[in-house]
Amino acid sequence: MKDELKIFTGKHREQFELYTLDLDDAWQGIEEKLDAINKRSIHVSWWGMAKVAAVVLCTLTIGFGFYLNNQRMSRNENGISLHNISSELADTEAYYSSQIREKMELIELQSGEVDPEVLGALEILDDDYKSLKKDLNDYADSEEVINAMIEHYRLKLSMLEKILEEIQKNKDNEEVLAI
Repeated sequence: MKDELKIFTGKHREQFELYTLDLDDAWQGIEEKLDAINKRSIHVSWWGMAKVAAVVLCTLTIGFGFYLNNQRMSRNENGISLHNISSELADTEAYYSSQIREKMELIELQSGEVDPEVLGALEILDDDYKSLKKDLNDYADSEEVINAMIEHYRLKLSMLEKILEEIQKNKDNEEVLAI
């Protein structure tokens, strides 16, 4: 095939050299076309960026909506805690929680482990507290439910203090018997 092409071009060489090309005019035409392409690509580039920004903005908005809905759903499932209502109630909840945690640590230190019956009673109290949180979700800012939640903390703290007293009495009795 190469030979056929070579033969054909050799026979028709005059026809190929019939036209002359002005290189300056050709290069000028190429530059004009390149400028037109560059101008068009910049415009398309900004338009493309605007499209990408719109897609990102829509995606973030939808994602944020799903996040808020998820937060609302989990809040509805778990109820509302006192710290969700006001800063004073948050302080109250933090105080009682820290006191209860401290008493539990003291009980564990003094007795080695907490009696399973005591843990069962504390779990019942915790279940009641979860129920109160759900009630507070249904009746937001209900004074009765808020008072019941605070009373729950007081009752739990009182129980733990009585347990600590009993542990201390038992240790005192053991010391007297040991003498």
